[in-house]
Amino acid sequence: METLGARIRDLRIAKGLTQEELADRIEVSGRTLRRYERNEKAPDSFVLARLAQELETSADGLLGLPDAGEARREYHRLRESVRAGDGEYYWLYAGGGRIGGHRRPSGTDRDGNTVYELSPVPPRVADGLCRAVFTRPLVVEREEEAQLFRLFGGEAIVRADLCHRLFPEASAPALDPPEDLQRREALEGLAEWRFFLL
Repeated sequence: METLGARIRDLRIAKGLTQEELADRIEVSGRTLRRYERNEKAPDSFVLARLAQELETSADGLLGLPDAGEARREYHRLRESVRAGDGEYYWLYAGGGRIGGHRRPSGTDRDGNTVYELSPVPPRVADGLCRAVFTRPLVVEREEEAQLFRLFGGEAIVRADLCHRLFPEASAPALDPPEDLQRREALEGLAEWRFFLL
């Protein structure tokens, strides 16, 4: 797998630039650019944007991410076409750099605080509620789909084994997750209203 440093070096050489010339153009020292190319240091977002501009590529391309437009089309195609299979699933949501999930109380810790863990959901129930409140969820049954979910966020119904392996931050038990509780209460309220409206 090619690294960020190797991509910077290869694109710089392809443009016929020396390290010093590129360093001057992106307003860093030659030493700093050499550290980027050797993967000893990562550029901040400002420098990454300048590198992308000077090397005539995108920041996603420098980072080795798929073309954002292509990845987004694949994400939407999967949301429209994949159905959950048998097994245990969790309903996760991602946005703002955070991943959360629908949790239930599972006990208390030594200090008496309530501990919450992910609550398994029947895929059809989660799909129906999710569509009523938000949008059609992405069904995550492969690692590629998990990567798209992490990249674009939104709502997802994630196979349990993938959830534990690829989203440990959402799988770990948590003390009093206020955002998750507020979200669940809103969903439960909607479900009750939908019941009365039907």
